[in-house]
Amino acid sequence: MKILVTGVGGQLGYDVCRELNNRGYNDVKGVDRSQLDITDENAVYDCVTKNQPDVIVHCAAWTAVDKAEDCKDECYKVNVLGTRFLTQAAKKVGAKLVYISTDYVFKGEGTAFQEVNDEKQPLSVYGLSKYQGELEAAQCKKHFIIRVSWVFGINGNNFVKTMLKLAETKTELNVVNDQIGSPTYTVDLAKLICDMIVTKKYGTYHATNEGVCSWYDFAKKIFELAGKNVKVNGISTSAYPTKAHRPLNSRLSKRSLDQAGFSRLPGWQDALEQYLQNELKIEIKQESKPKVLVIMSTYNGEKYLREQIDSILAQEQVDVSLYISDDCSKDNTVKIIREYQTDHKNIDLHINENNKNFTYNFLDALFNFKNNQTYDYYAFADQDDYWLPNKLITAVQKIKQTGDCTMYCSNLTLVDGNLNELKKTVLPVDFRQKYYDTICKNIATGCTIVMDKKFKDLATQHYPENIYLHDYWLAVIANYCEQSHFVYDTEPSYILYRQHESNQIGEGRGRIKQLFRKIYEKLPNEKTTKSLMVRFYELYQTNISVENKVLFENIKNLYSKKSSQYLRKRVKSNFERRFKIKLLLKKY
Repeated sequence: MKILVTGVGGQLGYDVCRELNNRGYNDVKGVDRSQLDITDENAVYDCVTKNQPDVIVHCAAWTAVDKAEDCKDECYKVNVLGTRFLTQAAKKVGAKLVYISTDYVFKGEGTAFQEVNDEKQPLSVYGLSKYQGELEAAQCKKHFIIRVSWVFGINGNNFVKTMLKLAETKTELNVVNDQIGSPTYTVDLAKLICDMIVTKKYGTYHATNEGVCSWYDFAKKIFELAGKNVKVNGISTSAYPTKAHRPLNSRLSKRSLDQAGFSRLPGWQDALEQYLQNELKIEIKQESKPKVLVIMSTYNGEKYLREQIDSILAQEQVDVSLYISDDCSKDNTVKIIREYQTDHKNIDLHINENNKNFTYNFLDALFNFKNNQTYDYYAFADQDDYWLPNKLITAVQKIKQTGDCTMYCSNLTLVDGNLNELKKTVLPVDFRQKYYDTICKNIATGCTIVMDKKFKDLATQHYPENIYLHDYWLAVIANYCEQSHFVYDTEPSYILYRQHESNQIGEGRGRIKQLFRKIYEKLPNEKTTKSLMVRFYELYQTNISVENKVLFENIKNLYSKKSSQYLRKRVKSNFERRFKIKLLLKKY
């Protein structure tokens, strides 16, 4: 197979040629600006017809984003006309065409991961020229359009090199923290391109390294790995004006890659580490990372499963392993997990013989590690949410601050199926009264739970029969056992919690509707809450303080009396609190 690569003097073109050579392709011709002026139609035609390539990988581009605002014609010639000429030549010789595009074709609003067919609204001359280039490339039937963002590689300038250069003379830097996207390592991208060109899976794709971050997060990680003592201050885009407007949201959905059967790129933190170590020959500052086991329960979760697994594997500053317990899925859930296992040795799959329901699917998985001391921390995960890269390390740090035998849970950001933020929130918990709140309702959402090793040991001392919520059970242990601690993080930015028709919790109604249903409908489901509390007291009474023993003795009679009267005596007089608890008890 003959392959022509343009822009070989740039970051991606260089690595594409290098990867092709590594794979044993002998007939690869790479051309840079001095060898081929892609804005010269005749020169492009002569080069392509002379070499007769089977594939053209078009990496040459105008990438000076701000300069393009003053040099519109030059930018247009390179990104639009140059692509048009290459497309025409590719059609002439019957070659496949790979066109590299950018996140800048989108306006970049909101928090959703943008799909390949979402509306294009470029904010800059550069973004517009790349989108027009896409339209030109699409005229070739055998085309691959690949959108990338925040590229870094060995050949040429990039953000990583800029930060390291500044670190030589600066001890403090201001970096934008409200533009969110994904770095892309050209070595990883080149491998994907080489996988694509041997197929006929033509179309448009998004390809970046997994996980998202801000430029501020990216800079901090660079200095951390390189061992540079530089203080990074986060600033808004408005505080750092540039000629060209940049999208604030550069999150790109990889669904098209999944559907075509292509592998996603590794997490951006791992990619950065490889780049610094292998390409820039920087000795990485190695630190012992906390070992976290994430326990995930799955059941017919193929729709969102890949995004959730990828977000877990992209967690920062922790050594993460994933234990997935599948509850007799009938769709492609297990197939997807097995595909991941071929590339990720830190994923373990257990398939239940019978459907247990999610409560005991989680609990049984946790009890499988009852005597295991391999991991420092244990976390729960649903199959359809999306974790931001700092979710686990944030929990670990707060647990460390609190002390041994701690369970952490947090608030969450409610989103729709496409990860668009919903302008709603779960009802707040008054944690000054958390003991009494726990009597009224479950105050822990399972997918936010992280516990240390000692709390795991405490929680697996006794196996609870006939309880209805695993997270409620653990919250009761955390709140009422003398040696345990409960930490609740009110910041909702670490986990994007999907609301959709198939939610296990909420019985298809969604979390918001579920909460209001439990508050306002008549006649509480008293037996389930009461039985959970009684079961806890039976199993853990030796771990309960004298004060709490009195409380639990009274719980036995809680629902046979007027609930609000019982609690009113234990909440310091405040009408708002009494009214809140009274409302909550209407369902619980």
